[in-house]
Order: sequence, then structure tokens, then C-alpha cells
Amino acid sequence: MPRTYNRDARGRFAPTPELSGWLRRRRDEPLAEWRARRFGDRFLTDDQRATVSSWGYLDVKGSAGRRYRIFTSRGVTGNVKKLSKHGGIIGSRCAHIYRYAHPVWDTFIAQMFAIETDESKFLDVAEIYGPLY
Repeated sequence: MPRTYNRDARGRFAPTPELSGWLRRRRDEPLAEWRARRFGDRFLTDDQRATVSSWGYLDVKGSAGRRYRIFTSRGVTGNVKKLSKHGGIIGSRCAHIYRYAHPVWDTFIAQMFAIETDESKFLDVAEIYGPLY
């Protein structure tokens, strides 16, 4: 098991650089999430803001006219749902960044932009998640 602490110049225990970076990211994470949420709110309509606050999702109309629901309260895995004409869920998609730690609201806004600007490309990139309805 790798060491997580070294001794500093005075002989006191000090975290290794790897652990220091992890601790710093954990400390800054709530602030980053808050900033991303505030920034993301700028791109939402009043109706979208209301549904996010009340129900934990936002509805988006794709560039090809289809409707999608992005759930903001369940994480980013499989959170994009394709809706029928009557509002029922007919499929799920999963499109998020895997490698880098970033606020989840960055992913939600990126998903929204991708659907609104180039729906067909989003569908090519996004993985089908769960059973098809």
C-alpha cells in the first residue's frame, strides 16, 4: 500500500502530494458544484428552472423536434429520457464525460446543448441505457 503521509522539515506528518491534491479537490467540490449550478441556470428558461426545482428534471426540445427529459436529481448515468408525444418515457440515453472530475451541472448543460443544437449527433454518441420500451 502506498504511503499517504510523509514527514515535513520539522518532523511532523504531512500528506503526500497525491493526497494533498485529492484533499484539495474534495474541499473545493461543493463550491464547484454551486458555481456550475448558478452558471447553468443562466441557460435555462423560467419553466425549466421551475421543473428542476420542483421535480428534478428539465424538458428539452431537440433540433429534430423530438422531446427529451434530462433528470438532474439522479446523477448522470442514463439520465436522458426520450419522451413520446404524450410525455411518457420511451427510451434512455447515457452521454457523459468519464475521465475527468467535474461538476454534474456541467454535464447536464452540455447534454441540453447537444440535444438542442445537433440531436442526430447526440443520438450517435449517446449510449442506449437500460431496456428499450
